[in-house]
Amino acid sequence: MKKLLSVIGVCLVLISVAAFSWFNKEFPKYMTYECGSGDNKEIVVRESDDLIRNKTTGRNAYNMDFNRQGFDSVIVYMLWDSITGEGYMYKKDTKELEQMNPNQLCKYVSSKRHKE
Repeated sequence: MKKLLSVIGVCLVLISVAAFSWFNKEFPKYMTYECGSGDNKEIVVRESDDLIRNKTTGRNAYNMDFNRQGFDSVIVYMLWDSITGEGYMYKKDTKELEQMNPNQLCKYVSSKRHKE
């Protein structure tokens, strides 16, 4: 009887681990920010050191490697479809996200799960 319960327990643990890993893959958890104000408010998520996504406009911003120029404490992102120099600056030490044009600090909302 104890052996049967042990087997059932191991199976339940394996199923739980598989379910949690699937959930994390399907609905990843990202740092979420509100940028702008009023009618221009946008929701931006930082997915990795290389990519942030603007959930409001659907645009992506990619990491421009400024580390070799002495920007050790920040990661700078530029929008891939922008000719106006729009972008974001992420401060690694304080975890703040800032719009570069216009220069405005984004408000950290939380870590929320978003469907890709």
